[in-house]
Amino acid sequence: AAAMAAKTAAPAPTLALALALALALGGAPLGAAMVVPPGTPEMPDMCCPVTCDVGAATCACEEDVMPGGCRCCLETFDDAGSVVPPGAVKETFYYDLGELLNGEVRYTFPEDTLLDWPEGPGLIYKALGDLVDENYEPLALSELYNHHGVMLQDPAYWWASDGSINSPQAVAQAGAAFADGASVIGGSCSALSFNVAVGAESRNTAGMQQPPTNMGWVFPPNATYGGNFHVIDLRSVDDVGECIMCSCPYMTENNSGRGEGNPGYVNSNFPGGGAQCCPNESRCGVTEELEPKQYYYRYTLIYYPDGAFPEDWENVVYTVQSLQVNREGGPIQQGYYPCYVEYDTPACDVPDPALDAVVPQPTVCSVSGPPTSSYANLYTFEEDTLVYSMWAHLHLGGLHMSAYKGTEAGDPDALVCRMQALYGNGGDTPGDAEGFLVDITACYFDPPLEFAKGDNVTVVSEYAASAAGDELTDVMLFPAPYLGAMAYWEMFSTPAPGKNFTKTFEPADTGPTEQQLPCLFTDRNWASQDLGPAAPVLAAFDELPTQTLQLQEDPLVQLQWAVDEQNQTLYGLLSVEAEGWIAIGFHNPGGEGMLDADIIQGTFVAEDLQEGKVYATQAMWSTTYGEPTVKPGIPGVPHAGLTACGTYQTEGTTYLSFGRPLEYPAAYGPNYANITAGPNNMIYAFGSSNAFQYHGPNRGTRSVTWFS
Repeated sequence: AAAMAAKTAAPAPTLALALALALALGGAPLGAAMVVPPGTPEMPDMCCPVTCDVGAATCACEEDVMPGGCRCCLETFDDAGSVVPPGAVKETFYYDLGELLNGEVRYTFPEDTLLDWPEGPGLIYKALGDLVDENYEPLALSELYNHHGVMLQDPAYWWASDGSINSPQAVAQAGAAFADGASVIGGSCSALSFNVAVGAESRNTAGMQQPPTNMGWVFPPNATYGGNFHVIDLRSVDDVGECIMCSCPYMTENNSGRGEGNPGYVNSNFPGGGAQCCPNESRCGVTEELEPKQYYYRYTLIYYPDGAFPEDWENVVYTVQSLQVNREGGPIQQGYYPCYVEYDTPACDVPDPALDAVVPQPTVCSVSGPPTSSYANLYTFEEDTLVYSMWAHLHLGGLHMSAYKGTEAGDPDALVCRMQALYGNGGDTPGDAEGFLVDITACYFDPPLEFAKGDNVTVVSEYAASAAGDELTDVMLFPAPYLGAMAYWEMFSTPAPGKNFTKTFEPADTGPTEQQLPCLFTDRNWASQDLGPAAPVLAAFDELPTQTLQLQEDPLVQLQWAVDEQNQTLYGLLSVEAEGWIAIGFHNPGGEGMLDADIIQGTFVAEDLQEGKVYATQAMWSTTYGEPTVKPGIPGVPHAGLTACGTYQTEGTTYLSFGRPLEYPAAYGPNYANITAGPNNMIYAFGSSNAFQYHGPNRGTRSVTWFS
């Protein structure tokens, strides 16, 4: 209702959309003062940066910004620089973000943020957007920060129970939702039904980057669209860097006092950052209290209405690939790569053991010049494909994203697109806020790039990586590390003539992915004393020397174990004086925390008329501080390699018994930790109920010598 009222009250045409925010103070585009980081190579064939006037729906190339010049790739349709092609219309809407306190976070969920949308069917050619105040005047990023904005059809959940969007559970949920035809941002990185998304750079783009004028993406009649808007009021914020990175330690310090279950509550021990630490109504620290301020998200769609489609129109495929593909951390979800939606980039000149532990392992530091960190991924086209444009989404600290045809990153002869980040140099000017990332150049291909089925493309993202500050970070608001960062490679493409595809890229072969069946233990097992699948643990304790370790005093948590070195098996019994889920995790040498933890988890799951209470034990794997994911099954190997298993609750105590090999066969894949002689790090956790939810303070870690 508020959005409808805002739409009614708004001045007539304004243009603005989905995350391409434009530079609008009224009138024609303003000359940009934006700058590129020093050392950016001269590439005259690179497309020029673009500034736009959202209200007038006009854009212009900024041809004097790039070193060595650039070419204007922008297509306009009159002398004023209109980006509305003949036959298309533009329609502007406003979403009411409400009144925000200074320092406050607004984070909307798509299913609760239903957007006004044109009546379908229609063919969207371009989308623009910006953040405006109560007078519909555009705002500088230094006042209201646009972390990201997403618009998607038939919105579905993609976040996990702990609020994360980069945990394995979130990836799995997203993959399942996409398989059912829903639009998702996480998990299914090749989400072909994903619609529009950009962030801080969107004010200075030409609007979702343009396909040829006869192409766009079709929206059906009566479609439902939801918005995921993440904005932060930066007025009087005491540490803008920590705030816009959603630093978990910083947001915990400022919001843990709200109390669990209350809006805006944050209490995380994750050393990095991310949206899970920036929930709606949370607040960054401020130096003074200011009056709340009203804000709107303004979005304009440029589209061909029904009956006015170009004669030779074609539905373009908008593909979003998160560069941070986690090939090692779990199974392919629904035939698509699982991915990190957000990740943390390091400071390569100042080690930080806690943060470095959560940086994705394939990250490469380079210190031969100004320090940088990079992350590369290889993709393989599933079908013959024509690519019309490429663009990127990076966060502050980002330098560029580069796409190479083939498998060799860095080969200048194979470079097909360099998407260059630019930074503001205009104080608090909308579209040119000092030190903020304000634009990322795009690439357009006429004729389109041709990729054959099986062709590879290597994509590399690069961030500045100096904590001490250097010539790269001098143009940025703050130095490394950069937390909760994103690296998205996006493109418009179509199948080659006569071809068709359901997804753009083939996933890597991560081995068998059949479902793992849980190990069940029941009241009947307990009462009969046969102990079923847990029997080998009792037998081992009778026959082998055992050790006992008290892990926690209140509530009492104990671990008992025995090692059968002849059969290379560890048998254990973890107990906690509480009734709820229970888990223990193992690490390869040198590992710690939840990152890459090999976990065994058990909980009560059901009541059965014959068996009584039924408890399930499952092998799991964790790549983040979010909820672990169940390991894929292994053909012919019960319970993903567990040789004994059983969970049970009695008289207020929960028991988890298990048997597992000291070392797993390499063929099982990377999701299995090996136990070696000498100290090994171990983690444990338990819940306050049987629902597998965040453990809060009910967890710990120990260095354990399982055997000498």
